[in-house]
Amino acid sequence: VVAVGAVFFLGLLLGNWDWSQFIAAEHQFTLANRILFLLIGLNAGFIEESLFRGFLQPAAIQNFGFVSGLIFTSLIFAAYHLNFHPQIFLGKIVLGLIFGSLRGSDRSLLRPGVAHAFLWTVIGSL
Repeated sequence: VVAVGAVFFLGLLLGNWDWSQFIAAEHQFTLANRILFLLIGLNAGFIEESLFRGFLQPAAIQNFGFVSGLIFTSLIFAAYHLNFHPQIFLGKIVLGLIFGSLRGSDRSLLRPGVAHAFLWTVIGSL
C-alpha cells in the first residue's frame, strides 16, 4: 500500500496526475490485464527481490553500511529497469527504498516480494 501511495504521490507531486486520472486509469484494466499483472508481479516480485534484496542488498550493506547500501541497491534496481525518464527513475528508486526497508531485521524476502507483487497487481502498467 505504501508503494502504491508513493507512485501516486510522485505523479501528483510532479503534476502528472490527479486522483481522478489515477482511478480512471485503474478502471480501464480488463480481467485479463489484471491476471497478467498478477503473474508478472509474482515473477518480478520474487525473482527481482531475490536478486536485489536477497543477494545485492546484503553485500552492499556489508561494504557500505546500512543507509548507503540501501541507497546503492535502490539505484541499481532503478537502473536495471532501463527507463531513465526522471519521474520513472525516481519512482523506481523510491520503490527500491521501500522494498529494501521491508526486508527488515528478520532478513525475510517474503515482505518485499509480496509488496512487489501487490504493486504490480494494483498498478502493473506503471
